[in-house]
Amino acid sequence: MATSNIKPIRQAEHVVEDMSEHMSGQIAALRRQLAAVSSSLEEMRESMNTHEIRDEVAHRARAAARYVGHQANSAGHIVRENPLQTAAALTAVALLAALVFRRD
Repeated sequence: MATSNIKPIRQAEHVVEDMSEHMSGQIAALRRQLAAVSSSLEEMRESMNTHEIRDEVAHRARAAARYVGHQANSAGHIVRENPLQTAAALTAVALLAALVFRRD
């Protein structure tokens, strides 16, 4: 009886070892990618002066604000045009959230 339990345990150990090796390879690959990104950012930082960086960040922030404003405006129109459907959808989401987070 004890030998029948050993085989699944050994198989599980091999699976865990394989997964560990695979994860180690993925971590090493991610480290290389992170190093490459860091290097690229450092090169970018060196090539741009502070003024250019500030202008680029400001430009992107304005573009992001316009996009968010447009999306909020679109959402507002949808809510005004379909108040019952919006209320039903919000109620459904609230009920689902209550069911998911109600774990005793």
